[in-house]
Amino acid sequence: MTSLTSLSDGDTYADIRLGETFIVSVDRSEDALTIRVFHPDEPETAIGEHCLDLSPDGANDETTVGAHTGTDPTTSSDLALG
Repeated sequence: MTSLTSLSDGDTYADIRLGETFIVSVDRSEDALTIRVFHPDEPETAIGEHCLDLSPDGANDETTVGAHTGTDPTTSSDLALG
């Protein structure tokens, strides 16, 4: 079951837990959104991250940056999404 929890720390505005499979965190700063994916077995280490530039000046032509770190979610017996 998918659940949505809103946080009130001023930067992170949503954590979404996808059943027992993944945790998705969305952080917003003044000029960017950062989406991080965590595996529930190691919730302190992001396994994927995407940054979206929200600046209106268009100075940065590349708007998405991806990175993979740490845990491989396919080692779990759970179904991997994406």
